[in-house]
Amino acid sequence: MGMRTVVRYLRRAVSVGLIAAALGGPPARPAAAQVDKWGFWENGVSEAWWLSAKDFTEEDGAGVVARWNAAGRAGASANAWAGDYFRGGSTHGTYVRWSPEGGFVIAHVNKCAAQAVGVVYGRAEFTPSLVRFVPEFSRGASRPHAHGDQHHAPPPAELRFVPVEWGGQRLLVPEDEMDDFGDFLAGLGRYNDWGVFLFLGYTEFLTQFSGPEGGDGGGGPAVSASRPKVPAGYERFLKRPVEGAIIAVGRSRVVRDYSEGVPNGRVMYGRARLTPVTVNVGTDHGAADGMMLRVSEPAEGDGVRIVRAGKRTSKGVVARSLDKDGRATFYDYQSGQERPHSPVKAGWSLTTSMF
Repeated sequence: MGMRTVVRYLRRAVSVGLIAAALGGPPARPAAAQVDKWGFWENGVSEAWWLSAKDFTEEDGAGVVARWNAAGRAGASANAWAGDYFRGGSTHGTYVRWSPEGGFVIAHVNKCAAQAVGVVYGRAEFTPSLVRFVPEFSRGASRPHAHGDQHHAPPPAELRFVPVEWGGQRLLVPEDEMDDFGDFLAGLGRYNDWGVFLFLGYTEFLTQFSGPEGGDGGGGPAVSASRPKVPAGYERFLKRPVEGAIIAVGRSRVVRDYSEGVPNGRVMYGRARLTPVTVNVGTDHGAADGMMLRVSEPAEGDGVRIVRAGKRTSKGVVARSLDKDGRATFYDYQSGQERPHSPVKAGWSLTTSMF
């Protein structure tokens, strides 16, 4: 079975959650999972989950808990990559516990219902350049928000992950998603203008629960300009963001019912002030029509949407929402208050990167 099947299987494991949730990270020692008197799986990483009798027999449930415990006992292992990982958002997600000694368990969870809708477990193998999961058991849906039998397909013969260190965190990136990871790193492709998902706590790749006091691993790596550390041979997937500056500013105008396309939807403005600008990046630098360039300095939450990409320079627009008094403001986290936006100026720094 091809690696693209692996990718499709893992991508089905999560859905886009847009509101941050307290996932309840593990304590200093991995908690021993068990089933309570009501049949809920007390997993030690989140609220207790239940296993649907439609998909899991009592024997299945006992086996899942036993494997979860076996993988968790590797908390004393010298392997720093072993442990608990999460991928997803506030409503659905995928939890993984694994160790070379105890194997792996993948739980696809509908968090709204506190239900593990699918579980896969098996053997785990570790090398510094690759983590391999070999499934031995699979029950239930292959993604946490699945409906219908079409989502009960078995997992691939093996799941392959690249261990990545970035921003003080450990990630397991599916081997065939390394190109996507490069886009994520640089804010390109489907990850262009994707920062709102990080702000709202969405975790795109399996991220290890952080710190001895727990932590949900949400939001991806800590904000960092550092390059991720990847095994030899995978450096070719790491991409650079498109970076530039505003070089000219035109006359602003106020419009009503303005909208911009963003990943998975559109941003709507009841009233907006549009400021046309020229930027010093074009198609030769990787710019394209519709691309968003975040204003990194000053950091007021602005961005330039490319309207027409040229070869070396491009035309864009800065859109700012207006309040009922016609003011464009932003929330200044340092002062803890709303402040008026600075006038758009030539020289402002731009980047596609979210980090």
